[in-house]
Amino acid sequence: MSIICESYGIKNLSVFPTNLVVPELAIFVKTKFGYRREWFLVDSGADITMLPYFASNLLECKLEKSHTKMFGIDGFGVCIYKSKIKVRFFDEEVTIRCVFSERDDIPFILGRLDVLDKYNMLFYKNEVCLEKQ
Repeated sequence: MSIICESYGIKNLSVFPTNLVVPELAIFVKTKFGYRREWFLVDSGADITMLPYFASNLLECKLEKSHTKMFGIDGFGVCIYKSKIKVRFFDEEVTIRCVFSERDDIPFILGRLDVLDKYNMLFYKNEVCLEKQ
């Protein structure tokens, strides 16, 4: 069994006086300069992986404008572009279908599509892990 784990990052939560743990994984993404390590927020509630628009230039992705919007907790929705990225998990190149937001102020978000069918996402008290099935 192979497993990749990262300790949770900490960020201040402005609503309550506490530190919030943030489950992030460092994932190697194929760019026009080779593989580069990027931090992805691991979101088991996200249907699909989403990246900010500016990343499409670095990743040399073919973008297809979608006629639908994606909605999150803000309820307003955002225009998106459909695409695919190549990542490396456990020394294997994996193609993940994803979307690029028209906005640049979002984090890299790792969603379930093309990930949970091959890997388990494990959330522990102090770390998040990806496990090869």
